[in-house]
Amino acid sequence: MSKKIRFALLISFIIIAVFSLSSCSKKEKETVDLQTTLSVQGKNDTISGKRTMVLTFPESVISPGSEADTNLAKVIQKYKPDSMNYSRTTVDGKIQYTLEIPFKSNLVYYENTAAAMGEHTPSSISHPDTVMTKGWRIKEDFQSIDLIQTWLQEGIKKEDFGGLDFEIKESKTYVSLDNKTEETSPVIQYNKLYGNPIEKIRIETIKTSADSDRTSTHLTRKFVFTITKSTYDKDPKNIKNYFQSKTESASSVSWPLNDELQAYELTVVYDDFNPEKLETCTKTLLASNYGDLQYVSNSEGSTVLAKQNLFNETLDFSNYITHNSAPVPIEYVYSIEENSELSSCQICENDIWIPADTLDEDRYGTKCAIRYSDTVLKLRINDGVQYQTNSINIESIPSDGDELEKNITFRFDLDKGGKEATEYVESFLKKRYDVVSYNEGDERVSKVTISGSTETLSDMLSDILSIKDPNQRSRKNSMTFSQESQSMTLRTMNHYTDKIDLSALLLGKNKDVVINYCVKTKSGDIIKSFSYESSSSDDEGSSDLSLDDEHAAWLNNIKGSVIVVSFDITTPNEKDIIFFSVISVIMVLIAVAMMFWLSKKPLPSLGLGSGYRSSGLPGGSKDLAVKKQKNNSIRKKN
Repeated sequence: MSKKIRFALLISFIIIAVFSLSSCSKKEKETVDLQTTLSVQGKNDTISGKRTMVLTFPESVISPGSEADTNLAKVIQKYKPDSMNYSRTTVDGKIQYTLEIPFKSNLVYYENTAAAMGEHTPSSISHPDTVMTKGWRIKEDFQSIDLIQTWLQEGIKKEDFGGLDFEIKESKTYVSLDNKTEETSPVIQYNKLYGNPIEKIRIETIKTSADSDRTSTHLTRKFVFTITKSTYDKDPKNIKNYFQSKTESASSVSWPLNDELQAYELTVVYDDFNPEKLETCTKTLLASNYGDLQYVSNSEGSTVLAKQNLFNETLDFSNYITHNSAPVPIEYVYSIEENSELSSCQICENDIWIPADTLDEDRYGTKCAIRYSDTVLKLRINDGVQYQTNSINIESIPSDGDELEKNITFRFDLDKGGKEATEYVESFLKKRYDVVSYNEGDERVSKVTISGSTETLSDMLSDILSIKDPNQRSRKNSMTFSQESQSMTLRTMNHYTDKIDLSALLLGKNKDVVINYCVKTKSGDIIKSFSYESSSSDDEGSSDLSLDDEHAAWLNNIKGSVIVVSFDITTPNEKDIIFFSVISVIMVLIAVAMMFWLSKKPLPSLGLGSGYRSSGLPGGSKDLAVKKQKNNSIRKKN
């Protein structure tokens, strides 16, 4: 075998070894099966039951008795929510974990699922048995994976356990209602109601008064239920008795007939009630034990851009139906009598606060009116003093691993109360965060600097950008981080996803404020990709990521109250560099040794005829060299 062939084989061996090493770092996630049964019993206007979720781990994912099995048990025991029970069994060599969320009422179920997910998500279980409505309705905006994945992944990450890299997929979902079981979709939507339809429900709420120290608030509320005359005439006595039993605390109740609509407009008024009492009366009239009403004064309900009072309410209309068992159309009006301005009226859909679908009478001055057509209405309305900002700039500077520095900058017009605004920002945040204010041209700037892990920054951003409401426990902002080794390039790819919810700030005067987002890297790191999504339908954001500047990227003029920014950054992998440097040195030494060995080893005879001799015999290589010298001498003479 010639030197060239052997050298080529050696190089091939090195390349194959490197590819083999790099392929070891990538592994496909195994799949774990999830099956869910929501069992509910309804009796005497009460609801109770349990949500049972069964996780099945194949032996290829986790083997019974293995270290991974022990580690999984530790994570579940330590990190599962208190509202959740669990048990472990093995079936046909497969590990099964049964997780249960028991509940004794709709409200308890709502709180227990919120505890598992870390945030309140609209859900409703209804089993009315009245003259107006009978049957079952279940509406959820989540699936079982959401109840498990967050705390389970958090526990695995915190404990740094290996062998627990798997993906959960839900294969079957059932509802069992009074022991009758049916299969349904993973996000449960079940609707089998019948009874007497209601054409419309209108709710008018007026904030009538507040004490001088703003420690209490009084509200007046009027309900108008529109029921067609033909529906009412089918069973007038029972319908009237039913509503009479639900309105014992009302200030007045009347049944005027609207001749134009040929419908009765049941009008119920609650006069000058405090929020707690009005909440109880509202739930009674709506035949629901689910819902709440809060009015928080500006000392607790403020944001970083406003000294606002906060009106919060959740209403459940699922115990009433219109034609074809559909949800009843809702008109909701909120107004104030004192010298204050409503900054916004928003509703929550899919855990995102969006401007409400307004009625014609809505002026966003002293009155806010919305239209709604679903079972659970979650809304918030703000009034008070608001500071108008020119822009909000967010800067992310990754350092090591999932550690980052973030700068949040608010810019105010000096001629429009900018100095007062920055003083408020400083007083609002300075006790907890580093805030610097300064003049820049015609603007007054407040810059907040925070740093830490992605998990720490998620909590900090939620604190800075959300409403200061002690009852609002959900974490609206989140930042995730993952990384993977790139052995061929000796670098590590870091993946960042930054979800920022500004819906508490972009209200009233600030509803059209644009957001600018910037990523900067340290020396040696390179931005490889940069993208975003926005809640705005008329998104006008633009990304400036150029190849000649790999260490900074910008998103300018982002529209929308919720933005999700994703970016990938590669950083030198010191461990891989050291490892491959050692491997390379070893390979080079082997190659040099083999080349030295090959240069010393005699070449075999190629059998070119009787005139050829090997270098070890007389007339061999030395004779050929002499002949070559003679030929050269002849050329010179010529």
